[in-house]
Amino acid sequence: MQNRNIKFIPETGDLDTPYCTGRELMDATKTVVKTLGRDNKVTVNFEGNQAYTNGERVVLPSLPDDAVLTKREGLVTAGYANHETLHNLLTNQRRSSKSVQLKHKWHTEGKKFTKSLQNGMEDVRIERGGMELYVGLPKSIDKTAHSVTKSFVEDVYPENPNKVNDIKVIGSVAVTWEGRRRLGYLSEYNQKALDLLPPHVMKWVNQVVDITMAIPHGVTGMGEINREIAFKGSDDLHETAERISNELAKGNYPDGTPLPPTTTGGQRGGEETGEGTRDTNGGRTGGVTGTGQASDDESSTGDNSQGNERGSEDESTGDDSNQTSGHSHGATNQDAESDQINWDDPVEVNLAEALEDIFKGAESTGSYRVHSRDNDYWYKRKDCKISFEPMRSETWSVLNQTHSGVSYDQVKKRLGNVLGTMKRKLELALVSEQRSEISRRKKHGRLDSRKLTNVVSFDTEVFRRRVMSTAINTAVTIVVDLSGSMSGGRLELARSCCVAIANALENTQVSLEIVGHCTTHRTLGSTETDVSEHQTKINQRRYNRRDAIRMVMFKGFGERLTHCRKAIGGMTNTSHCANADGDAWLYAYERLIKQPQQRKVMLCLSDGYPAYNSDYNDQYQRTSDVVAYMSKQVDVIGVGIQSKSVKNFFPKYVVVNELAELPKEVMDKLGKALLGQNFKVDNSDLIKANRING
Repeated sequence: MQNRNIKFIPETGDLDTPYCTGRELMDATKTVVKTLGRDNKVTVNFEGNQAYTNGERVVLPSLPDDAVLTKREGLVTAGYANHETLHNLLTNQRRSSKSVQLKHKWHTEGKKFTKSLQNGMEDVRIERGGMELYVGLPKSIDKTAHSVTKSFVEDVYPENPNKVNDIKVIGSVAVTWEGRRRLGYLSEYNQKALDLLPPHVMKWVNQVVDITMAIPHGVTGMGEINREIAFKGSDDLHETAERISNELAKGNYPDGTPLPPTTTGGQRGGEETGEGTRDTNGGRTGGVTGTGQASDDESSTGDNSQGNERGSEDESTGDDSNQTSGHSHGATNQDAESDQINWDDPVEVNLAEALEDIFKGAESTGSYRVHSRDNDYWYKRKDCKISFEPMRSETWSVLNQTHSGVSYDQVKKRLGNVLGTMKRKLELALVSEQRSEISRRKKHGRLDSRKLTNVVSFDTEVFRRRVMSTAINTAVTIVVDLSGSMSGGRLELARSCCVAIANALENTQVSLEIVGHCTTHRTLGSTETDVSEHQTKINQRRYNRRDAIRMVMFKGFGERLTHCRKAIGGMTNTSHCANADGDAWLYAYERLIKQPQQRKVMLCLSDGYPAYNSDYNDQYQRTSDVVAYMSKQVDVIGVGIQSKSVKNFFPKYVVVNELAELPKEVMDKLGKALLGQNFKVDNSDLIKANRING
């Protein structure tokens, strides 16, 4: 019974209009799931091409970043993720638990129906808890269930109507239909599916749902869970599912009363139409192509290298050769014993099935797919308070080392008069940009003749005052290539560039962020180097990027430069592996674009070409595409560090070969980006400063 007033989302045409990109959907889903499971550290990852859960995280197939998805597709994806999150929160998946032990026993004995029945009952129990946990959960789960049930009613049932006559075939999934109907789900297909069931099946389903509704779910209030109660309810449900299954083997309803005499003519659903022993020939009733999940409550082992508590003990034996001819509902004791290996395959309780069409559609509208963005992460200082959600972040001791602060001071000293000259010129240019404006409706100042009539209405704000304002309203991001080729002198030069710009902009109204990037390990080997069946299965799909990206935060927007000295000084100790420039720049760009300043500038420091693992070898094209995309809203400037490669990707670029060229090249470009042609560089001053410094 529905306990809360939930306004479900109606079926309208708006659901099928373009709504978001694949990347936006992945980020939003990750944020929602992390919020739902924050107390228990439940997360969702988009990686590879399979769907499963292991008690701590939900894994969904990676979507193309640029895929165009509808609101319905977003809701269905979110509904599956939310449903699996409820499993992680409310289902007892501890290896020592009674639930897991029973599942292992059923798997060993080949009791597919018992496992399927438990899945269906557990889905109803946790979704009943989800309605109490957060009102938004059932809204999306309704759309996921709607998609799956619609597929059964319109595709599966017409090909073999006999499926609905046998409790052992249809009973488990029918429990979810009736349970969701009682929970108040809006989908009309719940009732359409129930209307297909004969009376004896419907009677059995109602008794099972009555029992399920009485089992505690553990949700004690909005956002509150008593996991001890939840897990006990999960264990009790598993035992109850086994008892109900045993009663059915004896030919009884759950309450122990006998089922009617044979109602299927001693034949299994499907055999009369010449089908084999499995239901999957009649339509999409089992696992999902592309997701690798056998059922809603079973995990695929194909993409779970960390071990899968649900999958390892739930996985179907697949022993079709042991299937025998059909059973009547009035089973004998001998039938009960043979049930351990011979019962028909049930129509699976499988919400993952709803994802199949979505991911096929996403592939048709999007072209850029990363194996997993969840392997990308940020490094930051221990005292850094910046949030990088939905990306994960870690602290790094290298950014807090004392000697790195000394290195920063040494760089600043080495820059000497060059830095001082450029800083003064930039400050003067900023001052020249200031202008005075008349601000009206003041309580003090000169009388504003335009507002004299306001006095009669007791309005005292009838004065005006001249105030100084500045035309500069800018945020700047410096992104440094930290790949292995930058180590040594090139990274020292890049660090000097960052120190020079940071000090020149200090005490101005320009907001500055300095970040770095490189790749880490190869997340998966390419298709040419697969060495295991596990990798072969995952690598059936090709990816534009397989490497993980490591972003490093040296100085964030709003942070004082004095607090970031050690991090910037330690930049030369952070180089590693290769560089996925385009995707890394996008991470920095997404932070820059959110800043309130009207003008935005990005300086990309690099010594060469992108170098990361791609099945399409499109690294150069991706880099050019990202620059073009960012340039629509940001002034993007490439800074080649002892390399002219930047000219191949950036319409605006400079090349710096040595320290003396920093003010002439970089500061000239930056100043003009900030102030336009009003910024003038006096080369005679630079030459003089260089002589003094030399």
